[in-house]
Amino acid sequence: MVKKNAVDHMTAKALYEAILVFEDGSKQKACVLTGAGGSFCAGADLQSVAQANDDTPRDNLQPINGRVPPDSF
Repeated sequence: MVKKNAVDHMTAKALYEAILVFEDGSKQKACVLTGAGGSFCAGADLQSVAQANDDTPRDNLQPINGRVPPDSF
């Protein structure tokens, strides 16, 4: 089975850190996040979530949720 850009723990952490760097004094007004293949992102990597301890998935993904206000487009 091919995973369609599912977000695992390492990806969530790297994405959050990249967002923080971008927001910290960045003069850019926008950034573009792309995915490979036929889909942008399938959501969380459920295998990774199942193998995690306690709140790890929520802790890693929560800071990313809601970073872009829906009325910003």
